[in-house]
Amino acid sequence: MPNLVFRFPGGRYHATPWGNHVNEGLVEWPPSPWRIVRALLATGFSKLGWVEPPSAARELVEGLASVLPSYRLPRAVAAHTRHYMPTDSKNPEDKTKVFDAFARVGPGAELAVAWRAVLSDAANGLLAELVPKISYLGRAESVVDARLVDDAELPEGDIASATEVNRPGVEPIALLAPMTAADYSAWRAEAAPQDAPIAAKNGKSKSKTRPSPFPADALAALTVATGFLQEHGWTQPPGSRRVLYYRPPLSTSPSRGPSRPAFVKKADTALLALASDTRKGEVLPRVTRGLPQLEILHRGLLSKVGDASCPELSGRDSSGKPLEGHGHAVLVPLSLAGQGQLDHVLVHARMGFGADAQRALRALRATFTKGADSPLFVTLVGLGELETFRSLAARAVAELAETNVWESRTPFVPPRHLKATKHTLEDQVQAELASRGLPAAARIEQLARDELVRRGFHRFVRERRHPARPPPAPRFFGLRLELERPCRGPLALGYASHFGLGLFVPARA
Repeated sequence: MPNLVFRFPGGRYHATPWGNHVNEGLVEWPPSPWRIVRALLATGFSKLGWVEPPSAARELVEGLASVLPSYRLPRAVAAHTRHYMPTDSKNPEDKTKVFDAFARVGPGAELAVAWRAVLSDAANGLLAELVPKISYLGRAESVVDARLVDDAELPEGDIASATEVNRPGVEPIALLAPMTAADYSAWRAEAAPQDAPIAAKNGKSKSKTRPSPFPADALAALTVATGFLQEHGWTQPPGSRRVLYYRPPLSTSPSRGPSRPAFVKKADTALLALASDTRKGEVLPRVTRGLPQLEILHRGLLSKVGDASCPELSGRDSSGKPLEGHGHAVLVPLSLAGQGQLDHVLVHARMGFGADAQRALRALRATFTKGADSPLFVTLVGLGELETFRSLAARAVAELAETNVWESRTPFVPPRHLKATKHTLEDQVQAELASRGLPAAARIEQLARDELVRRGFHRFVRERRHPARPPPAPRFFGLRLELERPCRGPLALGYASHFGLGLFVPARA
Protein backbone atom coordinates (compact mmCIF):
# COMPACT_ATOMS: atom_id res chain seq x y z
CA MET A 1 0.00 0.00 0.00
CA PRO A 2 2.13 2.85 -1.31
CA ASN A 3 2.43 6.36 0.12
CA LEU A 4 3.80 9.02 -2.22
CA VAL A 5 5.21 12.31 -0.93
CA PHE A 6 5.79 15.26 -3.26
CA ARG A 7 7.99 18.15 -2.15
CA PHE A 8 7.84 21.46 -4.04
CA PRO A 9 11.31 23.11 -4.01
CA GLY A 10 9.93 26.21 -5.72
CA GLY A 11 7.00 26.51 -3.32
CA ARG A 12 4.40 26.43 -6.12
CA TYR A 13 2.11 23.92 -7.79
CA HIS A 14 0.85 24.77 -11.30
CA ALA A 15 -2.00 22.74 -12.84
CA THR A 16 -5.32 23.61 -14.47
CA PRO A 17 -8.37 21.42 -13.73
CA TRP A 18 -9.63 19.40 -16.69
CA GLY A 19 -12.40 21.22 -18.55
CA ASN A 20 -11.28 24.72 -17.55
CA HIS A 21 -9.40 27.31 -19.58
CA VAL A 22 -6.06 28.42 -18.19
CA ASN A 23 -7.28 32.03 -18.06
CA GLU A 24 -10.05 31.08 -15.63
CA GLY A 25 -7.32 31.14 -13.00
CA LEU A 26 -8.34 27.85 -11.35
CA VAL A 27 -5.92 25.36 -9.79
CA GLU A 28 -6.37 21.59 -9.59
CA TRP A 29 -5.69 21.08 -5.89
CA PRO A 30 -4.90 18.43 -4.88
CA PRO A 31 -3.39 16.79 -7.99
CA SER A 32 -5.94 14.36 -9.39
CA PRO A 33 -5.32 10.59 -9.32
CA TRP A 34 -5.49 10.69 -13.14
CA ARG A 35 -2.67 13.26 -13.27
CA ILE A 36 -0.46 11.28 -10.87
CA VAL A 37 -0.88 7.98 -12.74
CA ARG A 38 -0.16 9.75 -16.05
CA ALA A 39 2.96 11.29 -14.50
CA LEU A 40 4.19 7.81 -13.53
CA LEU A 41 3.66 6.51 -17.06
CA ALA A 42 5.29 9.57 -18.62
CA THR A 43 8.31 9.04 -16.38
CA GLY A 44 8.59 5.47 -17.61
CA PHE A 45 8.68 6.60 -21.23
CA SER A 46 11.04 9.56 -20.67
CA LYS A 47 13.38 8.21 -17.98
CA LEU A 48 13.30 4.41 -18.37
CA GLY A 49 13.20 4.36 -22.17
CA TRP A 50 9.93 2.48 -22.58
CA VAL A 51 8.70 1.89 -26.10
CA GLU A 52 5.64 0.08 -24.74
CA PRO A 53 4.62 -0.13 -21.06
CA PRO A 54 5.85 -3.40 -19.52
CA SER A 55 3.50 -5.89 -17.90
CA ALA A 56 4.43 -4.52 -14.46
CA ALA A 57 3.14 -1.11 -15.57
CA ARG A 58 -0.22 -2.65 -16.43
CA GLU A 59 -0.36 -4.28 -12.99
CA LEU A 60 0.61 -0.99 -11.35
CA VAL A 61 -2.04 1.03 -13.18
CA GLU A 62 -4.74 -1.56 -12.50
CA GLY A 63 -3.83 -1.61 -8.80
CA LEU A 64 -3.88 2.18 -8.45
CA ALA A 65 -7.13 2.49 -10.42
CA SER A 66 -8.86 0.06 -8.08
CA VAL A 67 -8.59 2.41 -5.06
CA LEU A 68 -9.10 6.15 -4.65
CA PRO A 69 -6.25 7.77 -2.73
CA SER A 70 -6.53 10.21 0.14
CA TYR A 71 -4.33 13.26 0.56
CA ARG A 72 -2.55 15.14 3.31
CA LEU A 73 -2.30 18.72 2.13
CA PRO A 74 0.00 21.55 3.18
CA ARG A 75 -1.60 24.96 3.57
CA ALA A 76 -2.04 26.44 0.11
CA VAL A 77 -3.00 29.86 -1.19
CA ALA A 78 -4.51 30.32 -4.65
CA ALA A 79 -2.52 32.91 -6.60
CA HIS A 80 -1.72 33.87 -10.15
CA THR A 81 0.49 36.06 -12.29
CA ARG A 82 -0.57 37.88 -15.45
CA HIS A 83 1.65 38.07 -18.49
CA TYR A 84 1.19 40.12 -21.64
CA MET A 85 2.67 37.84 -24.26
CA PRO A 86 3.53 38.74 -27.88
CA THR A 87 1.34 37.34 -30.63
CA ASP A 88 1.99 36.39 -34.26
CA SER A 89 0.78 39.83 -35.30
CA LYS A 90 3.15 42.03 -37.29
CA ASN A 91 2.34 44.85 -34.88
CA PRO A 92 4.81 44.55 -31.97
CA GLU A 93 2.33 46.38 -29.75
CA ASP A 94 -0.22 43.56 -30.01
CA LYS A 95 -0.20 41.50 -26.83
CA THR A 96 -2.40 38.81 -25.34
CA LYS A 97 -2.99 38.46 -21.62
CA VAL A 98 -2.24 35.05 -20.14
CA PHE A 99 -2.96 33.96 -16.58
CA ASP A 100 -0.60 31.60 -14.78
CA ALA A 101 -2.55 30.25 -11.82
CA PHE A 102 -0.87 28.24 -9.09
CA ALA A 103 -1.18 27.11 -5.50
CA ARG A 104 1.47 28.73 -3.34
CA VAL A 105 2.51 26.19 -0.72
CA GLY A 106 5.86 27.58 0.39
CA PRO A 107 9.37 26.24 -0.32
CA GLY A 108 9.84 22.69 0.87
CA ALA A 109 6.13 22.05 1.52
CA GLU A 110 5.14 18.40 1.19
CA LEU A 111 1.95 16.81 -0.14
CA ALA A 112 1.27 13.18 0.76
CA VAL A 113 -0.84 10.75 -1.29
CA ALA A 114 -1.93 7.63 0.61
CA TRP A 115 -2.92 4.94 -1.90
CA ARG A 116 -4.36 1.93 -0.07
CA ALA A 117 -3.90 -0.34 -3.07
CA VAL A 118 -2.54 -3.88 -2.88
CA LEU A 119 0.16 -4.20 -5.55
CA SER A 120 2.14 -7.15 -6.84
CA ASP A 121 5.87 -7.36 -6.15
CA ALA A 122 6.60 -6.40 -9.76
CA ALA A 123 4.31 -3.37 -9.56
CA ASN A 124 5.82 -2.29 -6.24
CA GLY A 125 9.31 -2.60 -7.68
CA LEU A 126 8.41 -0.55 -10.73
CA LEU A 127 6.74 2.11 -8.57
CA ALA A 128 9.87 2.38 -6.42
CA GLU A 129 11.88 2.93 -9.60
CA LEU A 130 9.51 5.49 -11.12
CA VAL A 131 8.65 7.75 -8.19
CA PRO A 132 12.13 9.24 -7.50
CA LYS A 133 12.49 10.00 -11.21
CA ILE A 134 9.37 12.20 -11.47
CA SER A 135 10.62 15.65 -12.49
CA TYR A 136 7.45 17.71 -12.23
CA LEU A 137 3.74 17.34 -11.52
CA GLY A 138 1.26 19.48 -13.42
CA ARG A 139 2.90 22.08 -15.64
CA ALA A 140 6.65 22.07 -16.08
CA GLU A 141 7.02 24.91 -13.56
CA SER A 142 5.88 22.53 -10.81
CA VAL A 143 9.25 20.96 -10.11
CA VAL A 144 8.93 18.21 -7.49
CA ASP A 145 11.07 15.84 -5.50
CA ALA A 146 9.07 12.64 -5.06
CA ARG A 147 9.62 9.67 -2.79
CA LEU A 148 7.85 6.66 -1.26
CA VAL A 149 7.44 6.55 2.52
CA ASP A 150 6.03 4.28 5.21
CA ASP A 151 2.86 5.19 7.11
CA ALA A 152 4.93 6.41 10.06
CA GLU A 153 6.77 8.89 7.81
CA LEU A 154 3.68 10.56 6.34
CA PRO A 155 3.84 14.33 6.90
CA GLU A 156 1.08 16.11 8.77
CA GLY A 157 -1.51 17.99 6.77
CA ASP A 158 -5.18 18.65 6.08
CA ILE A 159 -7.07 15.59 4.87
CA ALA A 160 -8.74 15.50 1.46
CA SER A 161 -10.64 12.32 0.70
CA ALA A 162 -13.40 10.90 -1.48
CA THR A 163 -14.88 9.23 1.60
CA GLU A 164 -15.36 12.53 3.46
CA VAL A 165 -18.85 13.91 3.99
CA ASN A 166 -20.04 17.44 3.47
CA ARG A 167 -19.53 19.43 6.65
CA PRO A 168 -18.53 22.95 7.68
CA GLY A 169 -14.97 23.87 6.77
CA VAL A 170 -14.66 21.74 3.62
CA GLU A 171 -15.61 22.25 -0.02
CA PRO A 172 -16.29 19.74 -2.81
CA ILE A 173 -14.03 19.45 -5.83
CA ALA A 174 -14.34 17.06 -8.79
CA LEU A 175 -11.11 15.26 -9.66
CA LEU A 176 -10.39 12.87 -12.51
CA ALA A 177 -9.50 9.28 -11.63
CA PRO A 178 -8.70 6.34 -13.94
CA MET A 179 -11.22 3.56 -14.53
CA THR A 180 -10.34 -0.03 -13.72
CA ALA A 181 -9.73 -2.33 -16.67
CA ALA A 182 -13.07 -4.10 -16.13
CA ASP A 183 -15.05 -0.84 -15.88
CA TYR A 184 -13.35 0.51 -18.98
CA SER A 185 -14.09 -2.63 -21.00
CA ALA A 186 -17.76 -2.51 -19.99
CA TRP A 187 -18.00 1.21 -20.78
CA ARG A 188 -16.25 0.79 -24.13
CA ALA A 189 -18.51 -2.08 -25.15
CA GLU A 190 -21.54 0.11 -24.47
CA ALA A 191 -20.20 3.37 -25.91
CA ALA A 192 -18.20 2.25 -28.95
CA PRO A 193 -21.14 1.07 -31.12
CA GLN A 194 -22.64 4.55 -30.85
CA ASP A 195 -19.53 6.03 -32.42
CA ALA A 196 -20.38 7.79 -35.68
CA PRO A 197 -18.08 9.49 -38.17
CA ILE A 198 -17.25 12.98 -36.98
CA ALA A 199 -17.59 15.71 -39.56
CA ALA A 200 -14.48 17.58 -40.52
CA LYS A 201 -14.35 21.37 -40.39
CA ASN A 202 -15.26 21.57 -44.08
CA GLY A 203 -18.48 19.66 -43.41
CA LYS A 204 -17.36 16.45 -45.14
CA SER A 205 -17.16 13.16 -43.31
CA LYS A 206 -13.69 11.96 -42.53
CA SER A 207 -12.30 8.73 -43.95
CA LYS A 208 -13.74 5.44 -42.79
CA THR A 209 -10.20 4.27 -42.11
CA ARG A 210 -9.84 6.84 -39.38
CA PRO A 211 -8.55 5.25 -36.14
CA SER A 212 -11.15 4.53 -33.49
CA PRO A 213 -11.62 7.30 -30.94
CA PHE A 214 -11.83 4.60 -28.26
CA PRO A 215 -8.42 3.42 -26.97
CA ALA A 216 -8.07 -0.35 -26.85
CA ASP A 217 -7.93 -0.65 -23.06
CA ALA A 218 -7.62 1.34 -19.84
CA LEU A 219 -3.83 1.53 -20.05
CA ALA A 220 -3.94 2.80 -23.63
CA ALA A 221 -6.47 5.45 -22.55
CA LEU A 222 -3.98 6.77 -19.99
CA THR A 223 -1.27 7.23 -22.62
CA VAL A 224 -3.15 9.13 -25.33
CA ALA A 225 -1.85 12.58 -26.26
CA THR A 226 -3.80 15.82 -26.13
CA GLY A 227 -3.88 15.92 -29.93
CA PHE A 228 -5.79 12.62 -29.96
CA LEU A 229 -8.45 14.05 -27.64
CA GLN A 230 -8.81 17.20 -29.75
CA GLU A 231 -8.93 15.25 -33.01
CA HIS A 232 -11.78 13.05 -31.81
CA GLY A 233 -13.70 15.72 -29.94
CA TRP A 234 -13.33 14.34 -26.42
CA THR A 235 -14.38 16.79 -23.70
CA GLN A 236 -13.18 14.38 -21.00
CA PRO A 237 -10.41 11.79 -21.50
CA PRO A 238 -11.73 8.30 -22.26
CA GLY A 239 -11.04 5.96 -19.40
CA SER A 240 -11.45 8.69 -16.79
CA ARG A 241 -14.19 9.28 -14.25
CA ARG A 242 -15.03 12.29 -12.13
CA VAL A 243 -14.86 11.71 -8.39
CA LEU A 244 -16.07 14.12 -5.72
CA TYR A 245 -13.46 14.92 -3.09
CA TYR A 246 -13.84 17.15 -0.06
CA ARG A 247 -10.92 19.37 0.84
CA PRO A 248 -10.30 22.41 3.05
CA PRO A 249 -11.07 25.57 1.04
CA LEU A 250 -8.20 26.87 -1.06
CA SER A 251 -7.47 30.25 0.47
CA THR A 252 -7.15 33.34 -1.72
CA SER A 253 -5.60 35.47 1.03
CA PRO A 254 -2.09 34.91 2.35
CA SER A 255 -1.76 34.63 6.09
CA ARG A 256 -0.77 37.89 7.74
CA GLY A 257 2.92 37.89 8.50
CA PRO A 258 5.75 40.27 9.18
CA SER A 259 6.28 43.11 6.74
CA ARG A 260 9.77 41.77 6.02
CA PRO A 261 9.65 38.14 4.84
CA ALA A 262 11.31 35.76 7.26
CA PHE A 263 14.39 34.23 5.71
CA VAL A 264 14.82 30.50 5.37
CA LYS A 265 17.11 29.12 8.05
CA LYS A 266 20.34 27.58 6.85
CA ALA A 267 19.80 28.70 3.28
CA ASP A 268 23.13 28.80 1.45
CA THR A 269 22.07 27.88 -2.10
CA ALA A 270 19.58 29.16 -4.66
CA LEU A 271 18.70 27.76 -8.08
CA LEU A 272 17.64 30.30 -10.71
CA ALA A 273 16.07 29.30 -14.03
CA LEU A 274 16.55 31.43 -17.15
CA ALA A 275 13.94 31.48 -19.90
CA SER A 276 13.26 33.53 -23.01
CA ASP A 277 9.92 34.51 -24.49
CA THR A 278 10.75 32.78 -27.77
CA ARG A 279 9.21 29.45 -28.66
CA LYS A 280 12.48 27.54 -28.89
CA GLY A 281 14.42 29.48 -26.27
CA GLU A 282 17.04 30.43 -28.85
CA VAL A 283 17.74 33.71 -27.02
CA LEU A 284 19.33 31.84 -24.11
CA PRO A 285 23.07 32.59 -24.02
CA ARG A 286 25.65 29.93 -24.78
CA VAL A 287 27.63 28.59 -21.83
CA THR A 288 30.73 30.06 -23.46
CA ARG A 289 29.34 33.49 -22.54
CA GLY A 290 28.84 32.49 -18.93
CA LEU A 291 31.25 35.08 -17.49
CA PRO A 292 29.58 38.26 -18.83
CA GLN A 293 26.12 36.77 -18.36
CA LEU A 294 26.73 35.94 -14.70
CA GLU A 295 28.22 39.39 -14.11
CA ILE A 296 25.02 40.97 -15.45
CA LEU A 297 22.89 38.70 -13.29
CA HIS A 298 25.06 39.48 -10.25
CA ARG A 299 24.59 43.21 -10.79
CA GLY A 300 20.85 42.62 -10.96
CA LEU A 301 20.94 40.87 -7.58
CA LEU A 302 22.93 43.71 -6.03
CA SER A 303 20.41 46.22 -7.39
CA LYS A 304 17.68 44.41 -5.45
CA VAL A 305 19.70 44.72 -2.22
CA GLY A 306 19.76 48.51 -2.46
CA ASP A 307 21.75 50.34 0.19
CA ALA A 308 21.82 47.39 2.60
CA SER A 309 25.12 45.70 3.39
CA CYS A 310 24.98 42.23 1.89
CA PRO A 311 28.44 40.63 2.12
CA GLU A 312 27.23 37.22 0.95
CA LEU A 313 26.33 38.71 -2.45
CA SER A 314 28.75 41.63 -2.73
CA GLY A 315 31.86 39.87 -1.39
CA ARG A 316 32.66 42.94 0.75
CA ASP A 317 32.12 43.80 4.39
CA SER A 318 30.25 46.88 5.65
CA SER A 319 33.39 49.02 5.19
CA GLY A 320 33.81 47.92 1.58
CA LYS A 321 36.81 45.69 2.25
CA PRO A 322 36.91 42.44 0.21
CA LEU A 323 36.12 39.31 2.19
CA GLU A 324 38.66 36.54 2.61
CA GLY A 325 38.11 32.81 2.33
CA HIS A 326 35.75 32.82 -0.67
CA GLY A 327 32.70 32.27 1.53
CA HIS A 328 30.53 34.67 -0.46
CA ALA A 329 28.36 33.83 -3.46
CA VAL A 330 29.71 31.70 -6.29
CA LEU A 331 27.57 31.71 -9.43
CA VAL A 332 27.71 28.32 -11.17
CA PRO A 333 26.52 28.19 -14.81
CA LEU A 334 24.41 25.12 -15.58
CA SER A 335 23.06 23.67 -18.81
CA LEU A 336 20.57 21.17 -17.39
CA ALA A 337 18.89 20.71 -20.77
CA GLY A 338 22.24 19.65 -22.23
CA GLN A 339 21.96 21.93 -25.27
CA GLY A 340 25.02 24.05 -24.54
CA GLN A 341 22.80 26.93 -23.42
CA LEU A 342 22.91 28.62 -20.04
CA ASP A 343 19.46 27.70 -18.71
CA HIS A 344 20.07 27.66 -14.94
CA VAL A 345 22.38 29.38 -12.47
CA LEU A 346 23.23 27.95 -9.06
CA VAL A 347 24.14 30.62 -6.50
CA HIS A 348 26.03 29.18 -3.52
CA ALA A 349 27.52 31.01 -0.53
CA ARG A 350 29.28 28.94 2.13
CA MET A 351 28.63 31.75 4.62
CA GLY A 352 24.87 31.39 4.05
CA PHE A 353 22.25 33.83 2.78
CA GLY A 354 20.82 36.38 5.17
CA ALA A 355 17.42 38.04 4.89
CA ASP A 356 18.58 40.76 2.47
CA ALA A 357 20.23 38.24 0.14
CA GLN A 358 17.16 36.01 0.15
CA ARG A 359 14.88 38.95 -0.64
CA ALA A 360 17.14 39.87 -3.56
CA LEU A 361 17.09 36.29 -4.89
CA ARG A 362 13.29 36.26 -4.71
CA ALA A 363 12.90 39.72 -6.23
CA LEU A 364 15.03 39.25 -9.35
CA ARG A 365 12.66 38.67 -12.27
CA ALA A 366 14.70 39.51 -15.35
CA THR A 367 18.20 39.85 -16.71
CA PHE A 368 19.62 40.67 -20.12
CA THR A 369 21.86 39.09 -22.71
CA LYS A 370 23.92 40.41 -25.60
CA GLY A 371 22.15 40.81 -28.92
CA ALA A 372 18.61 40.27 -27.59
CA ASP A 373 15.90 42.92 -27.66
CA SER A 374 13.86 41.30 -24.91
CA PRO A 375 15.01 40.34 -21.41
CA LEU A 376 15.55 36.86 -20.06
CA PHE A 377 13.06 35.84 -17.40
CA VAL A 378 14.54 34.73 -14.08
CA THR A 379 12.65 32.35 -11.79
CA LEU A 380 13.73 31.27 -8.33
CA VAL A 381 13.29 27.50 -8.55
CA GLY A 382 14.53 26.66 -5.07
CA LEU A 383 16.20 28.14 -2.00
CA GLY A 384 17.72 26.05 0.77
CA GLU A 385 20.75 24.03 1.71
CA LEU A 386 23.25 22.86 -0.90
CA GLU A 387 22.62 19.19 -0.11
CA THR A 388 19.10 19.38 -1.54
CA PHE A 389 20.40 20.54 -4.93
CA ARG A 390 22.97 17.80 -5.59
CA SER A 391 20.43 16.07 -7.80
CA LEU A 392 17.88 17.94 -9.90
CA ALA A 393 14.96 16.24 -11.64
CA ALA A 394 16.36 12.87 -10.42
CA ARG A 395 19.68 13.56 -12.21
CA ALA A 396 22.97 14.10 -10.41
CA VAL A 397 24.56 17.51 -11.02
CA ALA A 398 28.20 16.91 -11.94
CA GLU A 399 29.28 20.32 -10.66
CA LEU A 400 28.08 19.37 -7.16
CA ALA A 401 29.49 15.84 -7.00
CA GLU A 402 32.04 14.47 -4.53
CA THR A 403 35.40 13.10 -5.70
CA ASN A 404 39.15 13.59 -5.37
CA VAL A 405 39.86 13.70 -9.13
CA TRP A 406 38.55 16.78 -10.92
CA GLU A 407 38.95 18.22 -14.40
CA SER A 408 38.14 21.58 -15.94
CA ARG A 409 34.59 22.23 -17.14
CA THR A 410 35.45 25.88 -17.95
CA PRO A 411 38.89 27.44 -18.58
CA PHE A 412 41.17 28.04 -15.61
CA VAL A 413 42.73 31.53 -15.77
CA PRO A 414 45.60 32.12 -13.29
CA PRO A 415 44.75 34.81 -10.71
CA ARG A 416 48.33 36.18 -10.76
CA HIS A 417 51.15 36.58 -13.28
CA LEU A 418 52.89 33.30 -13.99
CA LYS A 419 56.56 33.12 -13.03
CA ALA A 420 59.19 30.43 -13.43
CA THR A 421 60.16 30.07 -9.77
CA LYS A 422 57.37 31.71 -7.79
CA HIS A 423 53.69 31.88 -8.61
CA THR A 424 54.01 28.98 -11.03
CA LEU A 425 50.82 27.40 -12.29
CA GLU A 426 51.11 24.67 -9.66
CA ASP A 427 51.78 27.23 -6.90
CA GLN A 428 48.69 29.21 -7.81
CA VAL A 429 46.44 26.16 -7.95
CA GLN A 430 47.65 25.03 -4.51
CA ALA A 431 47.15 28.55 -3.13
CA GLU A 432 43.61 28.71 -4.54
CA LEU A 433 42.74 25.37 -2.92
CA ALA A 434 44.23 26.42 0.43
CA SER A 435 42.38 29.76 0.45
CA ARG A 436 39.09 27.86 0.25
CA GLY A 437 39.99 25.33 2.94
CA LEU A 438 40.15 22.51 0.38
CA PRO A 439 42.56 19.56 0.32
CA ALA A 440 45.90 20.10 -1.40
CA ALA A 441 46.49 18.64 -4.85
CA ALA A 442 48.68 15.54 -4.90
CA ARG A 443 48.92 15.84 -8.68
CA ILE A 444 48.23 18.60 -11.21
CA GLU A 445 48.10 17.84 -14.93
CA GLN A 446 47.51 20.13 -17.88
CA LEU A 447 45.08 18.93 -20.53
CA ALA A 448 46.56 18.73 -24.01
CA ARG A 449 46.01 21.58 -26.44
CA ASP A 450 43.95 19.35 -28.74
CA GLU A 451 41.68 18.55 -25.81
CA LEU A 452 41.21 22.24 -25.05
CA VAL A 453 40.21 22.84 -28.65
CA ARG A 454 37.83 19.88 -28.58
CA ARG A 455 36.13 21.29 -25.49
CA GLY A 456 35.88 24.72 -27.08
CA PHE A 457 37.80 26.50 -24.30
CA HIS A 458 39.09 29.07 -26.81
CA ARG A 459 35.50 30.21 -27.40
CA PHE A 460 34.88 31.14 -23.75
CA VAL A 461 34.80 34.78 -22.74
CA ARG A 462 37.67 34.99 -20.25
CA GLU A 463 37.83 38.68 -19.34
CA ARG A 464 35.48 40.53 -17.01
CA ARG A 465 33.51 43.47 -18.34
CA HIS A 466 34.95 45.94 -15.84
CA PRO A 467 38.00 47.61 -17.49
CA ALA A 468 39.86 47.72 -14.18
CA ARG A 469 39.59 43.95 -13.69
CA PRO A 470 41.42 42.29 -16.59
CA PRO A 471 43.01 38.87 -16.03
CA PRO A 472 46.61 39.19 -14.72
CA ALA A 473 47.73 36.60 -17.26
CA PRO A 474 46.13 36.25 -20.70
CA ARG A 475 46.73 32.50 -20.77
CA PHE A 476 44.15 29.85 -19.91
CA PHE A 477 44.42 26.17 -19.07
CA GLY A 478 42.47 22.97 -18.78
CA LEU A 479 43.51 21.08 -15.67
CA ARG A 480 43.13 17.68 -14.10
CA LEU A 481 43.50 17.75 -10.31
CA GLU A 482 44.03 14.77 -8.05
CA LEU A 483 43.38 15.95 -4.49
CA GLU A 484 44.74 14.31 -1.37
CA ARG A 485 41.20 13.48 -0.27
CA PRO A 486 37.72 13.85 -1.76
CA CYS A 487 35.79 17.10 -1.56
CA ARG A 488 32.35 18.19 -2.70
CA GLY A 489 31.54 20.73 -5.39
CA PRO A 490 31.04 23.36 -6.47
CA LEU A 491 34.79 23.65 -7.08
CA ALA A 492 35.87 26.83 -8.88
CA LEU A 493 39.39 28.25 -8.81
CA GLY A 494 41.31 31.18 -10.24
CA TYR A 495 40.40 34.45 -11.90
CA ALA A 496 36.62 35.15 -12.10
CA SER A 497 35.92 31.85 -10.34
CA HIS A 498 32.85 33.44 -8.70
CA PHE A 499 31.39 34.04 -12.18
CA GLY A 500 31.81 30.69 -13.91
CA LEU A 501 35.49 30.45 -14.87
CA GLY A 502 37.78 27.80 -13.38
CA LEU A 503 34.85 25.44 -12.78
CA PHE A 504 35.65 21.75 -12.25
CA VAL A 505 33.65 18.53 -12.53
CA PRO A 506 34.57 14.92 -11.70
CA ALA A 507 37.14 13.58 -14.15
CA ARG A 508 36.01 11.01 -16.66
CA ALA A 509 37.41 7.53 -16.12
